Amino acid sequence: TRQRPLALRDFLVFNQEFLALVKAGLPMLRCFDLLNNRTGQGGFQQALQAVRESIRGGSAISEAMAMHPIYFPELYQASLRAGEQAGNLPEVLKRYIDYLKMIIGVREKVVKATIYPLFLLGFGLLVTFGLLFFVLPSFAEVYQESRVELPWATQLLLDVTNSASQWILGIAIVLGLTGAWVYWWRTTPQGQWRIHWLFLNAPVLGPLFQKNQVIRLTRTLSTILGGGITLLSALQVTAQSMPNKVFARALNSVINHVREGSSLSAALKKEKFLPSLTLEMIEVGETTGSLETMLFEVAEFHEGELDFQLSRMMTWI
Repeated sequence: TRQRPLALRDFLVFNQEFLALVKAGLPMLRCFDLLNNRTGQGGFQQALQAVRESIRGGSAISEAMAMHPIYFPELYQASLRAGEQAGNLPEVLKRYIDYLKMIIGVREKVVKATIYPLFLLGFGLLVTFGLLFFVLPSFAEVYQESRVELPWATQLLLDVTNSASQWILGIAIVLGLTGAWVYWWRTTPQGQWRIHWLFLNAPVLGPLFQKNQVIRLTRTLSTILGGGITLLSALQVTAQSMPNKVFARALNSVINHVREGSSLSAALKKEKFLPSLTLEMIEVGETTGSLETMLFEVAEFHEGELDFQLSRMMTWI
């Protein structure tokens, strides 16, 4: 069976069921038997069966899941590991479920806000293409038969359309080759980084994507630190879980600065990829010893701003 990670919503449902079974006091092997019967994805089902057998052989849950990273991300493994060590697995699962709900909610807001203008743009281009290449040629024949001198703008439009009609096959081939090259380029590390940089710096939508990543970073780091994991390990897990390569690369540099003795806020300021207000709030949290709480507040603040900007953008559209 081809392995592919679960969708976030499916993983959320899995963890909700897992938490309910753990709270019910069922033996762990029985929990995984029931979870295995409820999942419909073959690859994930096999992974759960393998996890069950590893637990049966004496492995910890996090250790067994670490053998299947495509289904159980590093953040999840680290959270369970902390819960096992502290003996509060249900509390850790609940915290992770809350984290997933927040991440899914923010992502869906951004997706909804970007799909609508993209749909309008695509539909508008399709209508324009139809007018230029199917409707306008019919009028061109009428104008030619009438032998009337046309305004320069109309004549220019007709000439451009006529030229484009003659070269449409070549244009389609060039666009196809360009699309294939871009598709290949986006699979390379440099291509991924550049595309993600373009997303963050795009006009209008760029600030939305940046806030989305800031929310994800601060929520993830707050969740991990809340599980009792050290700052350096928490940063490493957070860097691995960031989907945006610009943020992931910057966080790896932050990790090196912290490892060399720098404070978190100072290391973040050196990389210059976060808003100044975010940096100030993190510095305050670090100074007062309430970094986890302040990171949560940063995420809440940016989520409120994101809601406002999305609402305003939809009104404009």
